[in-house]
Formats: sequence, C-alpha cells, structure tokens
Amino acid sequence: MRIDEVRTPTLTELFTGQLREKILSGELKAGDRLPPERDMAKSAGVSQSIVHQSVIHLRNVGLLEVRPRKGTFVADYLRTGTASTIKELFEHSSIPMSQETVEPIMSFRRGIEVPAVKLSCLNRTEQDLDRMEEILRGMGPEQSATERGQAFFSFFHEAALASGNPYYPLIINTFGDIYRMFSSYSVRNGQSSADRMRLDLDEILQAIRDRDVELADKLVNREIDRWISSFEKSYNAK
Repeated sequence: MRIDEVRTPTLTELFTGQLREKILSGELKAGDRLPPERDMAKSAGVSQSIVHQSVIHLRNVGLLEVRPRKGTFVADYLRTGTASTIKELFEHSSIPMSQETVEPIMSFRRGIEVPAVKLSCLNRTEQDLDRMEEILRGMGPEQSATERGQAFFSFFHEAALASGNPYYPLIINTFGDIYRMFSSYSVRNGQSSADRMRLDLDEILQAIRDRDVELADKLVNREIDRWISSFEKSYNAK
C-alpha cells in the first residue's frame, strides 16, 4: 500500500483557504472589492507577499479579478470561470458530492470519450496501441493516487489521439486537471478501486485492439459509471 505524504499547510495555503472560503460561501459576493493587500496582511498577521501570492492564485483560478489602478474584486466566477475554476470548486467547496452534482462532468465524459474511443477502434495504429499499453504497464500498486490519476488521463488522451480527430485530444487536454483530480479521489477510495481502474482500462484497450466498436462503447460507459460512483464515495468521506 502506498500512503501519500502528509505535510503541514503553508501560511500562503492557509490564507488562500480563508479567502477562498469567504468567496465560495457567499460571504464575499461577485463584484465586492477586497481591501488593499497591505491591509489584509496586517489584519491576518502575515506578510504582504503571502497575501499577494494568494490573490494571484485565486485570480488564476477565476475567483478574483484584478483591475489595474482600481483594485481586486470578487469575480462572477459562475459566468466567467474556466476548467481551473471547476477544479477549485470540486477540491475546496463544502457542497456534498452526488451523481446529480457531477452530472455535467459525467455527461462531458460520455460526450467526448465514448465517440473518441469508438473512432479509435477504427483508426488506431500499432504505435497507438503500444503507447496505450505502455501507460497501463506503468500502473502498479506502488503508484500514488496522483500518479494513477495521471495515468488514467494519459490513457484516454492517447485513445483520443488514436481517433484521428484532432479536436478530441485537444478538448480532453483542456480538462486534464479535472481528469486527474477526479481519478485521484476515486483511487483513494481504496486499493480495490485502483485495481478496478486498471482492469477497466485493460478491457477498453482490448476492444480498441480488436476494433470492436460496440464493445468499446459499452465498456467506456461502464467505466464512467464506476468512476462517478467511486469518486462520490471518496469525496464525501474526505
């Protein structure tokens, strides 16, 4: 069994978490102006550089907006957010996870992965198969949940590349952080979940190798159902 490293949060992470919580809870609303960084630093008892790093992070994930010569404002992230905002919400929101909550992600996976894998059954080359096989060979019990999440993403990205349609791999890559995050949580639900993931991907690869479009469709949909169920259990247990 591999246990992830336990570490103490930094002051920057703690301050970022406090500010993030005020935004996600609605205490700070879209359009609200934050106090100057020096004032927040003095109030929190931290350096101004820590506050600045937190503001930059929350700006990068779409929760804050920095307007030159005007100040820092809470962003209307539901209107202007990106894939990074989605990841931030899932990682730090207190909203319980359910199949209803993650339905948009599940629908996205079905809408992109299923046709991409089906197309890869028709267009894959031996080199494509070799690359996917190499990813699966690297998935072992010594891997951390984060490493498993990366392998899971890499497999479907390679399958999308094998489809021959350039838009599938580009779209999947755009949401790469979300793939890795969800998959890491599902693996942390237990070693059997990690083993199940590897078996599911093995079967999908075999269907691609056999050019069995109908079976590939069935297997990818089954894997998505298991993925969502495992993620829901893991997330709500954290």
